Amino acid sequence: WAHMNQQFGVPYESIPKSSVPGYDERIPSVLVMMKRKLIENNGRDQVGIFRLAPDRDDCDFVKDQINSGTFEHVDDVNVIANLIKVWFRDMPSGLLNTIDDETIYKI
Repeated sequence: WAHMNQQFGVPYESIPKSSVPGYDERIPSVLVMMKRKLIENNGRDQVGIFRLAPDRDDCDFVKDQINSGTFEHVDDVNVIANLIKVWFRDMPSGLLNTIDDETIYKI
């Protein structure tokens, strides 16, 4: 059953999403959760937050917890910042691939 909570490496269309005030489209729930954890742990005040590389084992451990639905807490805010980047990197297809060409050209 653990695969039913898979959050990383899942097609954008299949991932659970949440409504977020200020956005017309629903946002992947895992990103909403990681943003909340980043803010709760003062990640916005951390110098180099998205540049510093946390311990790989810590990242893998937290990623596995998120994918199994058992994640509760992490001490190193850099782990969450890194996992936000990993979530985008692990997407099976690029984020912009879900947007039709006509819309892309308008941007």
